[in-house]
Amino acid sequence: MIDILRALRAQPAYGRRLLGFMPALVITEMFYKFHSFSLECMALLATWLLLDVLIEWIVGCLKVKNLFSARSGGVAASNGKNIDR
Repeated sequence: MIDILRALRAQPAYGRRLLGFMPALVITEMFYKFHSFSLECMALLATWLLLDVLIEWIVGCLKVKNLFSARSGGVAASNGKNIDR
């Protein structure tokens, strides 16, 4: 367990996993009432996975959007050649 906590501090990608964990925990506590710890634990993990995939998709879309906007910013409108700045 201590190795997992050390990895959370060292890698920024692991910190992003917590962005999905907190809402998944709240959703699980508020809406999932299966009266079984195992089922609720599996539902927490499934919800966490779903939110994590959603967050990664949003971050990926934002990175692609920023990449395209950065590339199109240095092209001159008159002749289509790069502008030296």
